[in-house]
Amino acid sequence: MYKEMFVAVVKCDGKILRERDGVVTLPFLSEYTVLLKNLHTQDAVVKMTIDGADVLGGNSLVVSGNSETEVEGFLSGTVARNHFRFVEKTERISEYRGDRVDDGIIRVEWQFEKPAPIVMAPTITWKIATDPWYTTLGMRNSDLSGDTVYCSCSAANIPSCFTTSLAEEGITVKGSEANQQFHYASTGPLEEQRHALVLRLSAGPLVSVKTKLICSTCGTKSRSDAKYCVECGTYLS
Repeated sequence: MYKEMFVAVVKCDGKILRERDGVVTLPFLSEYTVLLKNLHTQDAVVKMTIDGADVLGGNSLVVSGNSETEVEGFLSGTVARNHFRFVEKTERISEYRGDRVDDGIIRVEWQFEKPAPIVMAPTITWKIATDPWYTTLGMRNSDLSGDTVYCSCSAANIPSCFTTSLAEEGITVKGSEANQQFHYASTGPLEEQRHALVLRLSAGPLVSVKTKLICSTCGTKSRSDAKYCVECGTYLS
C-alpha cells in the first residue's frame, strides 16, 4: 500500500503479497514480515502496531530517504526475537484475551524529518579599491537535536508459510525465533504532520503481486490486482 511517499507491504515466503482494498490474505500459521519503503529524500521515523499493540517495543524505526527496511518480528530492545505469525482467533482465544476492534490490523505511522536549513553562500563585499576588502557569511544554524530511534542494519532469513484452516478472523502472535539486529540512530527535528496507513490481514490463499487470477467462468487469467475478468466480467475472488 502506498501513501504520501511511503510504502508498506506484507511479505510471506519471500514474496510481496497483493493488497486489495486494504486487505492482504494469507493462510493461518503463516509467518510474515512487513517491508517499509521510504520514497522521500528525507528520513522517516516510523511506529507500527499490530492488533492494536506496539510491536517495536516502545521504540521507533528510522527508514532513511530512498531506502527500505524489513521488520521480521517483535522487537525486544534492539533485536527482533520472534517472527510475526498469523493464527486463527478461535473461541478459546477470544474468551481468554478478549476481542479487540483492531484485531487483524497492521497500522504504520510515520513522520518525515524536516528539510535541512539552507546555508547561504559567502558574500564578498568591498568599498573602494584603496580599502581592504572583507567577507560576510550569512548562515542559519541547524538544530541537530532529535529523538533516539532504531534503524535496521541486518536481516534474518524470511520464514516459510504453510496452510491449515481458511476461516477469516485471525491475530498475530509470536512465532519462531528470529535474530534481526537493529542499532541506535538519531534524526533531526521532525515535521509536525503525521501520516498513517492501515492493512488488514485475512485468512485465505497467498496472492503475491505476480500471482495470476483464473476466472471461474471462462478460465481467463488476469493480474492479481484485477477485480473483474476482462473477458466476461466475472468478479475475481
